[in-house]
Amino acid sequence: MQEDGLVERVQGGAVPTVINLYNREFMRRKRMFTEQKRAIALAAADLVEDGDTLFINGGSTTYFAALMLRKARKNLSVVTNSVSVATELGTSPTFTVILVGGQINSYCSFTYGSQALNQLQQYHVNKTILSIDGVNENGVTTIHPEESEVAKAMIENAQHNIIIADSSKIGKDGFCNICRLPDVDLLITDRNVNSADLEKIVSSGINIKLV
Repeated sequence: MQEDGLVERVQGGAVPTVINLYNREFMRRKRMFTEQKRAIALAAADLVEDGDTLFINGGSTTYFAALMLRKARKNLSVVTNSVSVATELGTSPTFTVILVGGQINSYCSFTYGSQALNQLQQYHVNKTILSIDGVNENGVTTIHPEESEVAKAMIENAQHNIIIADSSKIGKDGFCNICRLPDVDLLITDRNVNSADLEKIVSSGINIKLV
């Protein structure tokens, strides 16, 4: 396991390496609601046109969106704070991919902080695609305080804002506010969503696409 980079030998045993801790957490999140996330990601990719400019934040659902975009689109310009999204989209020869700098949350693999925010202010894009932790009638939220300001900056500097979230996030309330529902142009979620939670969001006037 040490040769594979999964653990490092120390006195009295072994400890997981940083890369293994990251991979384990990322794989765990990707395995949750995978079918729904793929369907949501495909619906989001269908809204993107060749030549679009995009903001994409970190998250397992936006990771799947990156996979769909890489297969289906060309000549995209993407600004992201997600290391995994930048890595996937950076393999496309027709894409221009910018990973904003700043501090890094190595556990969840995204950048944040004043440097990231200053860099985001340089760009104005066609669409923002955001993965979030909660959305209800009060607004859109995340569990990561350090990423909330990044998501806000992306929303403020985009013409159209798309929230992608599996049904487990609908009706939930995260720790930090990102935006109010009127700031969102479209919410894409799956059909397993609780109808009562959905009705409360629909009453706000937000457009919703079920997949």
